Amino acid sequence: MPLALTVLDIDNSGKSLYVTAALVASGTYPTGGDTVDLTTIIGKAVLARVFQAGKSPLYGYGAGTSGHSYGFIPGTTLANGKMKISTAAGTELPNAAYPAAITGDANIIATFAFDLNL
Repeated sequence: MPLALTVLDIDNSGKSLYVTAALVASGTYPTGGDTVDLTTIIGKAVLARVFQAGKSPLYGYGAGTSGHSYGFIPGTTLANGKMKISTAAGTELPNAAYPAAITGDANIIATFAFDLNL
């Protein structure tokens, strides 16, 4: 199941656009990374800044409080990027139900960077 996103911040004050979002995991983690569908947040606003993008982000990263690491792999579209999750020991999660340490982590935050020339 794709990771659910809630926009926390939009920063377009520099040469890039940064979107920060809370992630919520549910269901089963697929080998190679869970889908991050950024089309679900198009049109969302924070402090009068509205997220609009036409291309996949240049890069992204994530962090939580469970000790897992989160690496974003940009997709070919806004809808098919992947968040690859590894354990504290540095091995990718298995293709199985998300562990409670991740589903119970209310502080998983990811930032995605976009070229402003979208």
